[in-house]
Amino acid sequence: MPQALTWNMGTTGSAYSRDVADALAKSGKVFLDAPIPGGPPGAEAGPLGIMRSGAKAPFHALNSGWDAMYGNTVCP
Repeated sequence: MPQALTWNMGTTGSAYSRDVADALAKSGKVFLDAPIPGGPPGAEAGPLGIMRSGAKAPFHALNSGWDAMYGNTVCP
């Protein structure tokens, strides 16, 4: 597991995510992209979904955190 991990949960776009991931990787850091679709209306309506992308190992290491936020996570 890396010493530093950054995870972005905003809907900032894939180009931004790639640029940040590339910049962080140069110093050995890991970037995970995990936007939450639906915005405030989705949050107010009920359970949220999350789209996760990035290296699998850091996501798996954080599964208890994902479960605490979302109740149930599935990560292949």
